[in-house]
Amino acid sequence: MSTIASQTGVMAHLLFQVSRSSLMAHDAPAVWRPQIADFREITGQSHPSTFAMMILLISLLQALTRPGVTVWIGLYRQAFAVGFFTWLLVDVFGLGTRGVWFGFAFAVLTGLAVALAATQWISRPLMGGLFRARPDPAPAPAG
Repeated sequence: MSTIASQTGVMAHLLFQVSRSSLMAHDAPAVWRPQIADFREITGQSHPSTFAMMILLISLLQALTRPGVTVWIGLYRQAFAVGFFTWLLVDVFGLGTRGVWFGFAFAVLTGLAVALAATQWISRPLMGGLFRARPDPAPAPAG
């Protein structure tokens, strides 16, 4: 749980920094030249931590012999969520370039949430879930 909380904090901080960076300048989109430090911060820190969590959850689902669920998580994240959140933030809320960036971020974060929910649901009967271990059965009395 602490990993999830810390990674959520990292993502919130990075999204705030991105919104203030040169990547979000509204002037002359043809002259799009972000500062290298801003670009490195976005690509180097924001998504790998979230993807690492998602890969761990998907590996656990595959180990629990439920690989079909990972296909649906991938379809949601890559096909539906990117298009939906980008459309919502750009067209409905009129955020422009920021809407694209936040749309991708929401797609990744909600994909992580879907993976967490699916893994919790599937692992509960097998091992007590992700957040609480199933208690060991009481040993049989000797004699």
